[in-house]
Amino acid sequence: MLNEENKERCRRIIDYYGYRPQLGMVIEECSELIQATAKVLRKGTCAAPFPENFTEELADVIAMCEQARQMANISESEINSRVEKKLEKVISKWPQRRE
Repeated sequence: MLNEENKERCRRIIDYYGYRPQLGMVIEECSELIQATAKVLRKGTCAAPFPENFTEELADVIAMCEQARQMANISESEINSRVEKKLEKVISKWPQRRE
């Protein structure tokens, strides 16, 4: 999802701050996205456009997920494979359409 330049920035950030602080940031950023999502639901603004802070928090989580992926030495293809399986699992639970 991130371009190569931003992936390299993630590597530099991990090298500078270290694994433990950045894993803590994963928790923090996920928490902030949870709060922003709860606010969207609470205010009943589920239609686009979402509030700016939601977009900001989602971007923060995506950046932290990339850092977590790198720290855990998980390949992008492994992530994509697992995402594909997860999405297929969800879709497979949908009721079959009758033609």
